[in-house]
This record gives sequence, C-alpha cells and structure tokens, in this order.
Amino acid sequence: MRLIEWALVGALIFLPFATVNRIEVETQRKALLSELRYNAALDAAVDDAARMLTVNANQQRETQYESAKRVALNKDEAIAAFYRTLYASLGISDDPVAQGVLSRYIPAIAVIGYDGFYVYAEEEWTGADGHTEQKPVWGAKKPYAYADSSGNSLSFTLDDFVLAYDAGSRSWHEGLRADVGQQTNIALLKDAGRFEQVRRSTIVRAIEDELAYRINKHNESVSRYGFSYTFTLPTISQEEWHNTVDDVGVLA
Repeated sequence: MRLIEWALVGALIFLPFATVNRIEVETQRKALLSELRYNAALDAAVDDAARMLTVNANQQRETQYESAKRVALNKDEAIAAFYRTLYASLGISDDPVAQGVLSRYIPAIAVIGYDGFYVYAEEEWTGADGHTEQKPVWGAKKPYAYADSSGNSLSFTLDDFVLAYDAGSRSWHEGLRADVGQQTNIALLKDAGRFEQVRRSTIVRAIEDELAYRINKHNESVSRYGFSYTFTLPTISQEEWHNTVDDVGVLA
C-alpha cells in the first residue's frame, strides 16, 4: 500500500475522534459561558440585595446603636431586590413562568445580621382549608451560639460585643469582650486572639450547618416531584468565609 493510501486510511480512522472531540469542546465552551453568565447574574443580585439590606425607614433607630455593624435589617426589600435584579439579568422580568422555574434552583438565601442570621427558604404546612401549602418564607433568627466544656454559654456578634452566661456564678453578662471578661471566669473572654478565632469559626459553622440542612431538605422535597438535580454546599476556604462574615450581608 502506498504512502498516500496509508494517509487516507489514517485520516478516515482519525476523523470520527476529531469530530467527537470538537463537539465535546464546543459543549464545554457553551457550559462555561452559561456558568459565567449565571455567576455574573447571581453576583449582581446579591450585591443589590446587600445594598437594600441596610436601607432603613427608621433612621432614628440607627443612631441608637453603639456599633456601626448593628443596624436594622430590611430583609424583605433585600429579597425583592435580589429577585428583581436576577430576573432582569437573565431576561425574564416579564415571564412569571420562567421566574417560577428559576426559583426552584435557589434552595436558600441567608442574611447575615449583627447578632444572628436569617434564612429565606421553602417551608411546607397545612392551611386552615386542609390543603398543603409550600412557599419561601423567612425563618426565625439563628444566634451565633457557643458553649464550652465548663457549661459557659456565649452568644457572639459581628464584633467584640458578647452576651455570656457564667456557669460558675449562674449569671448573665452583656457587653464588650474585655469588660465581660473582667466580670466573669470564662477563660475564652480573657484571650483576645482565641476569642476572635472561636467567634468567627462559630459564626461560619452555624451558617454552614443551617444552609446544608436547608439544601438537603430542598433536595428531598424536589425529588418527590421527579426532579433529578442535587444541590450541594460549595467548598469555600476559611479565609473567604471569614471575610464573608465580617459584616452584615447576603449569601445565595
């Protein structure tokens, strides 16, 4: 067989593989572009929600707080801004059907507050008429709670302010870490570095655990209706988490 014939045979063998590879590359390219588009839309929605979160109708109330991070949260306006921006970014502002479909892919939205956080997620209950209702609602505020091996309890905030229960004296104390540390025998309050480390890790763990629970609950719920997708909590570095919980904000 001549060289040109060998070349033709080789080309015929290689062509199907080249075609399949080109199709896979094109599919990956489209998937990447879609991911970038969705990420940009979600980032813009979260940014707008965070801005609306601190828009307060009661300005007088804000001046009464001793911490710049301790502000009243406008959660409903934040949620409205989140969805308004998300729908606009994806071109479905006037399409309620598409909006309903999209909402199924957002299992939970968390609002980080000064002394606790809130989660906006789907709940199911039986109404007065006996029919089952299911829609997203705000859950109760979850505190940043911590307990040590000695039975002491602490409720953290986004700064040094703390509510502490001293098991030894069976008394409650509230104030800045340094002040409460002098009033109690709680070892954690006497070590500024360790206090900061435990405070941040407690806040992160509380939010992570609640979001993981909400996502698992959502997966169980949608599986009953024949949906096959599965949500998981993304892996986020501790440094990124600590930056996220540095001030009031929104996670989606």
